[in-house]
Amino acid sequence: MPEKIIMPRMGMTMETGIVTRWYKKEGEPVKEGEPVVEIMTDKANMDIESPVSGTLYKIVAKEGEELPVGKTIGIIKTPQDSEEDLIKAVKEDVEKSTNLTEEKYRNEATEKANKLREQTRNEKLATPYAKLIAKKSGIDLKQISPSGNMITSSDLLASAHKEELTPIMKAMAKKMSESNAIPQFTLYYDIIADNLIEKVNSLKNYIPELSITTVLIKIIAYVLKDFPILNATFDGSSITYNNHINIGLAVTTKNGLYVPVIKSIEDINLKELTVKINDLIKKAKDNNLTIEELEGAALTVSNLGMYGVDSFRALIIPGQSAILAISAIKDRVIPKEGGIFIKKIFSASISCDHRFIEGAVAAQFMQKLKSTLESKIEEVITWE
Repeated sequence: MPEKIIMPRMGMTMETGIVTRWYKKEGEPVKEGEPVVEIMTDKANMDIESPVSGTLYKIVAKEGEELPVGKTIGIIKTPQDSEEDLIKAVKEDVEKSTNLTEEKYRNEATEKANKLREQTRNEKLATPYAKLIAKKSGIDLKQISPSGNMITSSDLLASAHKEELTPIMKAMAKKMSESNAIPQFTLYYDIIADNLIEKVNSLKNYIPELSITTVLIKIIAYVLKDFPILNATFDGSSITYNNHINIGLAVTTKNGLYVPVIKSIEDINLKELTVKINDLIKKAKDNNLTIEELEGAALTVSNLGMYGVDSFRALIIPGQSAILAISAIKDRVIPKEGGIFIKKIFSASISCDHRFIEGAVAAQFMQKLKSTLESKIEEVITWE
């Protein structure tokens, strides 16, 4: 029988995928394991490989179409397939698609009719100029919300500037809504950064690309090994402890927020960690992260120091134990031993899932992180 290319499930939360690009045209040969189509999930773009060698017989889902997980997006002909087998396979998918489409159109038609009746009851007037613009631009005035008693040209302009959420933005909005429902607490600490800055500057002689964020992640991983509960995930009923220390790093891009995961940090040195983090940040900005590079973290770091933020509370990524929020390093005057000193200080906060993380455990973790950064950094960080 012909081999079907199915919309795969790339994550527990994935419900649909969008076909973004076909690498082959109908009638072109494909080899087993060769990328044949690219799909976009709510997390990243992924290549789907051909399950067999043969010919791309039918493209069922065109570029730009969004399909549920498990639906056929293409059909591959193998040398053993007869014309009858191919016709039968295509007919099956067409009938399924037609039934789904008809049901979709019926539902949409009913919904539109209800909306139209509601809009007609509440219909408001438009200015002559707004009517003229709408007619020339093909704008349906029934879809415009007036700022006053009448639709004006300004209302049309405001409507034109509305932007649909991308799949990444929709996924982020969903996760933040889920996060907001999690009972969580936040602890704030001020950390003296003089030793951290001095160490980073000295190590730049050996690792020019080194950043404060990289050193922070290495030290967080060092402290985290003594707090296994913070290196665990929670699905609502059971706790899973990670065998390695995997930390997520929040990265803002033009396509939205990504959280690539740096894995097995305990096994790599600072130079390797620098290369790994820079590579993941570049992939995030180029929208080239794989599903594997977005999964596996128990704790995430969000650093907004480069934006001059004094302090902030970050929202937990559902399933993870905690998220660390790092703010800007600034000069502050502090009293000490009867004198006044100027120190480089930054605010760090940890937000934890209170369903399985106790406040005392988070406090002990932050105390050790603070003491390590302020007085034991030489013992932890080497460039080799």
